[in-house]
Amino acid sequence: MATEAQRKARNKYNNENNLNKTITFNRKTETDLVEFIEKLDIPLSVYVKELIRKDMKTHE
Repeated sequence: MATEAQRKARNKYNNENNLNKTITFNRKTETDLVEFIEKLDIPLSVYVKELIRKDMKTHE
């Protein structure tokens, strides 16, 4: 178990170096998206990052 100092250090590092964004999918109205996401063979975060990088290249 982490000590209080370790938790504070980890939280400080995460706050300074990581960005978290949340996206919600409605299972009733966005079934096509939900099904696609559930069938991915890579984590959703990896998939989204790849899409963003491809889009960045097209906008250079």
